[in-house]
Amino acid sequence: MTSIPVTASVVGLGPAGRIVAHRASAHGWDVTAYDPAGGTLPSTIGLWCDQLPDWLPSDFLAATFRPSVILADGRERQLTRAYGVINKDCLQKLGGFRIERRALTDLESTSADITIVTTGRTHAAVGRGGQVRQLAIGHIFSLDDVPSDHRRAVLMDFTPADPESSDSEPASFSYRIFLDDRTFLIEETILATPTPLVGGYLSETGATVGSGGEVDDSALLALLRNRQSARLKSLGLSEDLATDEEVVSFPLLANLPSHRRDLTRNRPSMGTLFGFAGGWMHPATGYSVGSVIEDADRFLADMEKRGSRSRGTSLSMRVQRWLRERGLAALLGFDARQTSEFFRAFFSLPEKDVFAYLIGTSPLMTLCAMAKVAGPLLKMSPRTCGKLIAGFIRGPGKWRNR
Repeated sequence: MTSIPVTASVVGLGPAGRIVAHRASAHGWDVTAYDPAGGTLPSTIGLWCDQLPDWLPSDFLAATFRPSVILADGRERQLTRAYGVINKDCLQKLGGFRIERRALTDLESTSADITIVTTGRTHAAVGRGGQVRQLAIGHIFSLDDVPSDHRRAVLMDFTPADPESSDSEPASFSYRIFLDDRTFLIEETILATPTPLVGGYLSETGATVGSGGEVDDSALLALLRNRQSARLKSLGLSEDLATDEEVVSFPLLANLPSHRRDLTRNRPSMGTLFGFAGGWMHPATGYSVGSVIEDADRFLADMEKRGSRSRGTSLSMRVQRWLRERGLAALLGFDARQTSEFFRAFFSLPEKDVFAYLIGTSPLMTLCAMAKVAGPLLKMSPRTCGKLIAGFIRGPGKWRNR
């Protein structure tokens, strides 16, 4: 057990780093956070409102609403749970800790009792299939410029932005939400897709050979930009009216430590992992900040109890991640038509099953939801259902080098 007061180093001040540093300070820890930029946040951060604990400031959300889902055939389903967009200024002001605007190098040691690593880039998985990423191109509009018929929140609109798109190209959907009471985001999104690597290549075992291996998402972003233009036109809007543009590209699959020795090397970068680096991101949806906020106090309590012996994640979380990674593998096996069929089946489920998979914390309920979707999908398309099962069995090995 770690004695109080605890000294801690937090490496990285993205959303996960800032949240865990703030909560550790609130628990009475002496915290120093290391980040060369002093902390950076994504342009838009959304989550489900019932993930929020009482300790958050009252102005933490800039907007709340109940979104709908529009399927490829035009049918619409209204969701009853409230969705929120985080007030980034409020998140940025969460403090109580010192910030050192520099990197904590691999060879550098600190006197802290605990090191928590939240930087994700070096932990992103790559494999023979490239790197799995979520990508989006979005535009922000004044709400007054949005036609009144479209001033409503839509979590996912699967109606084709470009009817001439090939099934061999990845499916995308339109994400349309209120950012606050004055602005509105419209964003064309590819939920999950393999992204090629350039400047290096991978052996048949998935090991990196030679140098390089940077992600090249330019072709996929160009595809999204064309679809976004078509989508805006269908909504009676033009990019010229936009006040800002948002480009999203981030990895979904982490290379998580598989052995205790991976966590205990004498390197700050190999401290206890949190956030994306530790597996808090939902690998099939990209949701992460809600689960980080929801679980931060449990994580810190386990660190106080176990110190450097803590794995960070609970057994339940590790099983949940295992299931969701297989959901990701199934999704990556679909073409655009099959993706559309899958989401028609998924959103035909009772809402409790939909959210058991999206944000649930019970592996059993997640597994039940994953099994239930096979029923309507089998009636719709036995071939797509077969691909779903094959992807679940296969798992994400093709996209992970260990």
